[in-house]
Amino acid sequence: MAREPRPLEKAVGRILLGGVCASGFLVAAGLTRTLALGIDDRAARVWLLTGLFILIGTPIGRILFLAAGFAKSREWRFCAICLALLGLIGLGVLAG
Repeated sequence: MAREPRPLEKAVGRILLGGVCASGFLVAAGLTRTLALGIDDRAARVWLLTGLFILIGTPIGRILFLAAGFAKSREWRFCAICLALLGLIGLGVLAG
């Protein structure tokens, strides 16, 4: 028998779904505008890049949210794992 998802799991699911939907909408709008107005349209490029940044940032937001949730429930080991993972992502971004 399947168990009921915990509130933290539901919230993380909503974050992921919201990020994917928002990025999908922006990328689709940017592509539509690019096809309609041409490749030199600045607004279309902004929409496309914003959609891609949201898509890239969604898992990072998930990790931040999980770290806060684990800290609130005093699960320090999992909180430390999330913070270490964020540190590794930060190092990867800085290293290029």
